[in-house]
Amino acid sequence: MNLKPQLKKCSKADLIQLIERLYGASEDIDAVIHAFLLTGDAAGSDGVVASLRQDLGAIINGVDFIDYRHAGDFAARLERVLFTACDRVSPQNPAAALSLVEYFMSLVDQLFERVDDSGGDIGMLFMQVVELWLELAEKVREYEPVGATDWVERVLYYFDHNDYGVFDELIPKSAMLLTEQELRQLAWRFENDARKALQVQPESDQPGSYNQKAAHACIGLASVAHALSDMALYEKSTLIRSPAPNYLQMAAIVRFALSIQDYDRARYWLAQEVWHGHPVEHTRLNNELFRLQGDTEGLKANLLNAFMEQAYTHCLKDYWELANTAEKAEQRPAIVALAQRSDDLVMAVESLLTIDEISAAAKYISRAEKPLDQVFYADLTNWAACLEQSHEWLAAILCYRALLSDILDSGRSKAYGHAARYFRRLLQLDKQHPNYGEHGDAQQYIGQLQQKHWRKRAFWSQADYPNKAQ
Repeated sequence: MNLKPQLKKCSKADLIQLIERLYGASEDIDAVIHAFLLTGDAAGSDGVVASLRQDLGAIINGVDFIDYRHAGDFAARLERVLFTACDRVSPQNPAAALSLVEYFMSLVDQLFERVDDSGGDIGMLFMQVVELWLELAEKVREYEPVGATDWVERVLYYFDHNDYGVFDELIPKSAMLLTEQELRQLAWRFENDARKALQVQPESDQPGSYNQKAAHACIGLASVAHALSDMALYEKSTLIRSPAPNYLQMAAIVRFALSIQDYDRARYWLAQEVWHGHPVEHTRLNNELFRLQGDTEGLKANLLNAFMEQAYTHCLKDYWELANTAEKAEQRPAIVALAQRSDDLVMAVESLLTIDEISAAAKYISRAEKPLDQVFYADLTNWAACLEQSHEWLAAILCYRALLSDILDSGRSKAYGHAARYFRRLLQLDKQHPNYGEHGDAQQYIGQLQQKHWRKRAFWSQADYPNKAQ
């Protein structure tokens, strides 16, 4: 419902009565009302900010421990109050709004002690708060006297007081607030701190060895590199501590290079020997490089090679979407042959289904030596639907049997509704008179279920079928 047209029809007296009735319903509704009322000439005064702080404090202190199921609603309450207040106060006095945001940021320890943030709701809220802080700080700096505030030190304060990692994005996004010269000076400061820390405690390959001061400084250096989009600076943030970076560190360097479109440096790092032992990540990053460069031919070649050499079915799926009709016709025999030779059930079936060789996939399933009940649930449901659509009745039946047996064998009573649905589907597919061969017909399979699972009466009741042979 769009409230605005309805509210415009209300008289002033009606609106006053509405606000009076809403006031006192909850702390956050009261805070929103305060934020709207405490504006005008007095907006931004110490009294207004103090009142809004009190509102925020009342919400936080007015609750006991909040579990993860309710953390999202709690974060939404805080967001509504804080952002509404800032929207009302900042046009007249951005400095007052900034002080309110900084007060909220000071409550980070208190919040995480009161909330189970397993779902990341409070963390996501603070990411928005960081962006709000930067926007307000930029406005304040624009109009304040030169040198009135040491903004570098303000940024550093939050970088150094970041035990929960919620201020990680402040320096990377600080180019809107800090000048390039200030960021360069900050980078020099971090680099100097890192080198001093390493002189006192050199990095060691021994387990448990960790130079916290050096690591903190290098994280800061990498953050400045993000703010400046400076490739050399980002490489330095890694190489200071690890002159011979491992593949995880190298992957981070490549991702940064890709993010700033420095494709030459991305190729340089992707050409290092360390990748020989880590083909999955190497393939993924190379594919991303080709995509960003718009090199479709290079991407297709890399995707096809990754499938043929490493049997990565996700690469085959991406290749098949890009390949033209002639390329598909050329590669199809080799892909079919590779799949049929494989003893990897999932790889073989996924590959054959990807290239629309449904009949070949069905034959592989019906002849597979490995049991289908070891296949992931989502894969089986997708296979069954695809096979059934193509009238590959036996293979579809075997998939549904695996799904049904998995639920009953594990005794997952909450899933008996799904099991009953699979059971009824098996009865329907049996009417297609498939050639069961060595797999046993429907009655043989049902008899085995009755013998093994007759005690699971809840399932048989939902399936509307006797739990014992009659």
